[in-house]
Amino acid sequence: MKRPDFRLTCCLCDQPIPRNGDAYALDFEWRRRFARMNGTLACYRCAIVRHQWECGKHSRWRAYGDCIDGWSHIESEGTQASMCVMFPAAATKQGAREYLAWWIETHPRGNHETVEAVRDALSQKG
Repeated sequence: MKRPDFRLTCCLCDQPIPRNGDAYALDFEWRRRFARMNGTLACYRCAIVRHQWECGKHSRWRAYGDCIDGWSHIESEGTQASMCVMFPAAATKQGAREYLAWWIETHPRGNHETVEAVRDALSQKG
């Protein structure tokens, strides 16, 4: 089976993430501040340039160490393909369902937790 062509849609601006652009996984603080996000994978423009803030005192929401600004709340970044596998629940909402179905078919014996997370995401509706 041929690898499907896909492009993630940014969770904040709803625009396709450029093919050569990385995706940025946003954490709980982004979800708290931007409740209408669709998924948690963002484009460079939204995660790094457009939506930034100084954290100030939201210690009630802090999950780890010192947070300084919006960049402190980016969980991970990487290629769109790798971020789909790392964050499959978001990826299925953001346009990568076919890619993940292909991935699970071609990597059935991968890391058990990763395979189970991808299968679980694919079994969810929407």
